[in-house]
Amino acid sequence: QGHTALYADYEVQMNQPNWFTIKIQVNEASGSGNVYYRYYHLDKRTGKEITLADLSDDARFFQAIEEDIKEQMQTAMNQDPQLVYWVDDPTFGDAVSIDGTHAFYWTEEGDLAIPFNKYEVGPGYMGTPTFIVSKEKIAPYLKKAYQQLF
Repeated sequence: QGHTALYADYEVQMNQPNWFTIKIQVNEASGSGNVYYRYYHLDKRTGKEITLADLSDDARFFQAIEEDIKEQMQTAMNQDPQLVYWVDDPTFGDAVSIDGTHAFYWTEEGDLAIPFNKYEVGPGYMGTPTFIVSKEKIAPYLKKAYQQLF
């Protein structure tokens, strides 16, 4: 009992000859609101649904992504003191943790986009930030099947 709302929608994020990604957006409202996203990927060459874990067997892949995102966050906070990310934060610790289940998508340029949900790496007013990790930084750690995907 009460006033709540739920809205879900989808967007085809990418539809290339070898790859398909759909983005699901969910908005919840009940006194306050929240939005979160889910991404589903299909490797059209194999017909298999792909997760971040499927892209690499090398732990350095995840480490490279984390380090790049932390560097981007720190640079952004140094340039704008209004921005707050929980990276090496004395209160919240280090919120940037990327594993094989984390959301991702490929940009049209073939770079890796890592989105975060609201409150995941910063206060709510930071929204749902996304960080782009260049393909050059992760290419050495990708499985061969994904090195020349796009």
